[in-house]
Amino acid sequence: MAIPTPSTKSSAAKHLDQPGISATPGNVASTAVNAPSRLKQWWSNYGRNYTIIAAMLTFAYSAAITTPSLFMDDYNFLFHPFDGDEMVKCFIAMGRPLTGYFLQLCRSIITVSFGSELCHGLALLGLVGFTICLYRLLRYRQMSTTDSILISLLFALLPASQVFVAWITAGSATFAMALSVYAVQWIEHSKFSLRLRNSSSSWIYLSLGILSQVLSLNIYQPAAFIFCSVALLTMLIDSSEPAKERISRGFILLSAAIASVGLYFVTGKIYLYLSGIAADHRAEFITIADIPTKLKWFAEVQLYETLSLWSHTPIHPLVIATIVFIVIGIVAELIHQMYRRDFSWLDQAQLVILSLGIVLFSNFLSLVVKQNWASLRSSTGLAASILVLALLAVVGISKWLPRSLSIAGRRALLVGCLVWGVASTQTNMTNRMVLPQSFELQYMASKLPPAKVDAIRRIHVIEPEWYEGVTRDVRYDEFGLPSSYVVAKPMVKLILHQRKVDYRQYEITSEKAAVPVPEGEDVLVVDMRELATTRVEHVWR
Repeated sequence: MAIPTPSTKSSAAKHLDQPGISATPGNVASTAVNAPSRLKQWWSNYGRNYTIIAAMLTFAYSAAITTPSLFMDDYNFLFHPFDGDEMVKCFIAMGRPLTGYFLQLCRSIITVSFGSELCHGLALLGLVGFTICLYRLLRYRQMSTTDSILISLLFALLPASQVFVAWITAGSATFAMALSVYAVQWIEHSKFSLRLRNSSSSWIYLSLGILSQVLSLNIYQPAAFIFCSVALLTMLIDSSEPAKERISRGFILLSAAIASVGLYFVTGKIYLYLSGIAADHRAEFITIADIPTKLKWFAEVQLYETLSLWSHTPIHPLVIATIVFIVIGIVAELIHQMYRRDFSWLDQAQLVILSLGIVLFSNFLSLVVKQNWASLRSSTGLAASILVLALLAVVGISKWLPRSLSIAGRRALLVGCLVWGVASTQTNMTNRMVLPQSFELQYMASKLPPAKVDAIRRIHVIEPEWYEGVTRDVRYDEFGLPSSYVVAKPMVKLILHQRKVDYRQYEITSEKAAVPVPEGEDVLVVDMRELATTRVEHVWR
């Protein structure tokens, strides 16, 4: 069930709502006759905008759903000798049990036929669902249709979303994002109040929101923290709403997020106990002595790099410009608020403190785990929160312009950002992820000609270094990294499987160049360092 958006009832619905008129067979028949008009109205109110969203995202992510490609851990989890139960246990140890079931489905698709495009399509379907849910939520908060579509699409084009669609192992994260928006929807729909006695339906909707967020966390925790960003957006974007009401709603949403994390840890412990396995070492929490180092890393690495928003690599002038723009916009908004009769410095201070708390909580996992691991996917909530602050800055600055110029300028800026986001997504997906990975697999296959493979009993792969891939543009372990850098053996197994050859009859090994290469007539050596020689400047940027 989704939150209802503002709409006008059909004439039949109005007729049935009138006092003293019941839903007689004649009325029902009349209503049935008007079914085509209601369908037309649904298309006008919802279907057309949903189609625009789906078409835009399909265009931006077209490379992933039209080109066969796997990346890094995809080879391990989707083509590995362990069975489905072991895969699920592996993800239980990571705290992502529902991702294990998602990958079981993808593994079935990959094993039966090399249909990685279908797996990427599943991730894209989740992203479309997330975008539509966010669009409906913004419409519920009385935002215009155009602004709701533009802003929802901007969230769906963030670099983390690109990774989720291009990397099957992380593909379930798009469904976690959709569930998080649903969680905010349920809580908004509950009309839960801190001052009034709440009805049983309010408690039910609040519980459904928390449950939805717990499910999201059990899929992919970093993506689930987009809940905080969406909560921040609904709390701040409508500045005409009294500050006290925004503070109350924001506090309820933050409390629900904290409660969800608590329940998530409880369910995680239960999963681990029932499965009889230990938690992954990456789940170790920081100690008090680690806090200064963690905060320094957060400011210098994670926050700095996330401020680049859609830019593939951190650009210092862009980071500075983003910070300056956000500060100026928020100050402009605060000054504008001072002219309101109900302005209160205490309320504004509480709103600012609450907003900062939500932003920090959106990056909760990265801050509390001991390992300092910067990546686009682990910064999902933080990047989305920075986007919300940038949008708030746009609103704050636009209020100082003439009304007609304010609306046109804001729309032009949003459209410009959307064009940039689409172009960035297409470039990243095509030149930095999908095509390089697809080419790498084809290149390795060309080094394993069937005639030679039939005559040998051992295949040894010389692994490339991280900078020796098809593209020299590498960021983290997500963009540009050659898969054979770490998963050369599963790649060989997949190639043999595609040829209907039993890979178990071969001894398959892989090492770095420093390790002596085995020799013999029954050994085929594949040197993947030669990948770097295939670069073409106008294609692999």
